[in-house]
Amino acid sequence: MKNLILPLLLLCATLLSAQSTITPIPNAGFENWTTVKGCYPTNYATNPYVFDPQYLFSDASLITKVAGYESSTGVQIKIGGLIASSNVSGEPDFSEGAPDFSNIHGGIPYNQKPTGIKGYYKWQANDEAMGAMIVIFSKDGANIGTYLNIFSNATEYTAFELKFNTPSALTETPDSVIIGFITMADNTEVNGALTIDKIEFTGVESQPTLLNGDFEEWIEVSAEKADDWYYVYETGKKTEDAYAGQYAFELTTTENYGGNLSNGYQTDYTSNIFYEGLPFTNQRDVFEFYYKLTESGDCSEHPAALYLNFLDDADEKVHTIGHRLHPSAEYKKEEVSIDLRFVPAKVVMIFTSGSGVGSVLKVDAIRFQSEQTGLKNVFTKEISIYPNFTDKGFYLPKDLVVDKVTIIDLRGAEMLNVSGKNNYVNVSSLAKGIYIVLLNTKEGVYKNKLIKK
Repeated sequence: MKNLILPLLLLCATLLSAQSTITPIPNAGFENWTTVKGCYPTNYATNPYVFDPQYLFSDASLITKVAGYESSTGVQIKIGGLIASSNVSGEPDFSEGAPDFSNIHGGIPYNQKPTGIKGYYKWQANDEAMGAMIVIFSKDGANIGTYLNIFSNATEYTAFELKFNTPSALTETPDSVIIGFITMADNTEVNGALTIDKIEFTGVESQPTLLNGDFEEWIEVSAEKADDWYYVYETGKKTEDAYAGQYAFELTTTENYGGNLSNGYQTDYTSNIFYEGLPFTNQRDVFEFYYKLTESGDCSEHPAALYLNFLDDADEKVHTIGHRLHPSAEYKKEEVSIDLRFVPAKVVMIFTSGSGVGSVLKVDAIRFQSEQTGLKNVFTKEISIYPNFTDKGFYLPKDLVVDKVTIIDLRGAEMLNVSGKNNYVNVSSLAKGIYIVLLNTKEGVYKNKLIKK
């Protein structure tokens, strides 16, 4: 009977190449968040920060306070930015080439009939770009006059005046007005900024109460973002409903955006080129994480999922592992096995909450198992330790020169670390259970299961 049972006790071990050089996943537990603050002029609530607070995380804020013209502050709008008076309605029509603003109306209350608007400006750009001001008068919810001014280059504060006589003079008395400033360029590499101060209407007895024409009044805004991760701000946020630690990441599918969380990004979705990502050279590994998922709407076409995109040295995607996620009301551990026939250079992880609007995915405690064990590239080699069902200890293979023996539990926590030179390992101090034995040799690291009685 002993000869029959013994082969069943001998477990297949694993030979692994030397210690892994895998880079730990940054902010894998979503404990690190950065709060960025910004501001915009009061009563100019049409601006990028209101549209999408993600703009606060750009390298250079699009809207900033600067020294004014003989006053404390003016407003600076960098290329790609805009500001306009509150309650702007409608969209311009670009179908005929030159934009048609006749559908735009709203703004701040005003019941005077001015002849123009004046102020001070600076406009600088390192290449071809445009800085402009637009003034739109409305009455009873309809546009009754649109006036546009294109600024010429000026490195110092320069006076300007836009007269309301082109294409025609303002003939009706409005009930509201939009004052807007915009900067734009066709080339994303173009840098520049438009600075404005001390604007006021001409030919009238009073200015709009909400004009804030000297830009001395400002509204502070802030946004919080998970460090080392990319996502659309509207879809992602911190949650205290965590599996481990204080926080997890909550991803939601909205009407405007699918919920996607990634450690890399693409600038051209028609190509396979990714930027950033995690250095990763393992051919075999296990990716694990904990998640909760509540599905809403129709997720049949694009369900919640994890995608592991493996890149080559040129940052081009050469292989993808897709793993569907199923609804779970409680945190569930998920493991995704990796077995590649090539050596990757990087990996980009993408979590998606699916296509159903209102679907919510919570993710926490992500890692590659090799981060915990320090091992990589698993290859099978039959070796054994004996006895395996043991309450005292086991002997190492006689034909193997072992430098060090490490025993970890199934979670990857180190339980014992001893020299392998004595050819016998005492495990009497370990509690009953199943463990992993790691045998460190000059050829590599062997791995085997151990059952402690």
